[in-house]
Amino acid sequence: MLSFVATNIGLPRVLRGLNTGFVHPWGQGGYLAPMTSGFEPPKPPVTAESLRDNPVSGVSKSLNGLNNCSEPILLNASGF
Repeated sequence: MLSFVATNIGLPRVLRGLNTGFVHPWGQGGYLAPMTSGFEPPKPPVTAESLRDNPVSGVSKSLNGLNNCSEPILLNASGF
């Protein structure tokens, strides 16, 4: 079971289901798959609805090694 979870937790379809419970007074939140996982983020303009349908982040801080102090880098389909 743990192997299944580890293999599938980053899939947008799995995250979409997990995120349904993250409803706050200011809107819906939840997990996003990193674009580096091979899934393409929503096309601009990115809306709350497009992120709910396709929970993939279009930004990264890990192109040259993870550094949380770095500014996020906007990625496109080619990865840069």
